[in-house]
Amino acid sequence: MDIQTCPRRMHEMGPWSREEGQDKWLDSPRRQGEVTPYCSFCGSLHPGKFLELVAKGWAVGPTDKNYKAYLHQVVNGPMRTGIPGQRLPEVEQFTRAKFYFQHLSDAQQIQFIDLYNEGSMHFAMPGHFYVMPFFMRLASSPERPDEGS
Repeated sequence: MDIQTCPRRMHEMGPWSREEGQDKWLDSPRRQGEVTPYCSFCGSLHPGKFLELVAKGWAVGPTDKNYKAYLHQVVNGPMRTGIPGQRLPEVEQFTRAKFYFQHLSDAQQIQFIDLYNEGSMHFAMPGHFYVMPFFMRLASSPERPDEGS
């Protein structure tokens, strides 16, 4: 097991020690179908594995938190949602992993943003982030000059 320091240990409030090197990446699933490795402190999927699966087409399950997402395996290609022009992948009903964005390095945050900007990232319902991850911002649309000026 690789020794690591969970960023949540160091930055969240709680009665635990804030010393480096107390956490590990664990490979023993806690429930059937869980993707590993995961953090021994917070339970987050390993960031390299998270990015690998997102790049392979697994669906990101949005939350109402800017630091967390879920990961679902896609079982069928895009399906219609009833909203014109919108198609979402059909995903398994259970979550394969949770992911805390604090585990991403700066380079991995850029890799995640690139997957998002390329449009290759799949989302579970409703098909987008409720709240953008804390390290992302939507680009503002360029201002248009007044017509008729």
